[in-house]
Amino acid sequence: PSSSSAAAAAGKRKKKNPADNDTYYFSSYSTTHIHRAMLADRVRTSSYERAIMDNPALFRDKVVLDVGCGTGVLSIFAARAGARKVVAV
Repeated sequence: PSSSSAAAAAGKRKKKNPADNDTYYFSSYSTTHIHRAMLADRVRTSSYERAIMDNPALFRDKVVLDVGCGTGVLSIFAARAGARKVVAV
């Protein structure tokens, strides 16, 4: 197709609203299924646990803010690693 017809076709396509990406992202975490799948992924969960528990100096007596904590499993690891306070949001 000519460049003018390609441009016209592109103009007719529905333009994606940037909010659609946010809606998709946040709605993908809105059910328990995804959280169960992540917790059941032993390699993933144990890797996070090892990274935190093997570095207690990074957490000991610190205040940890876990934004987007989901199930809170990383918050629990931070508390177990010696964080003075953990805020899970």
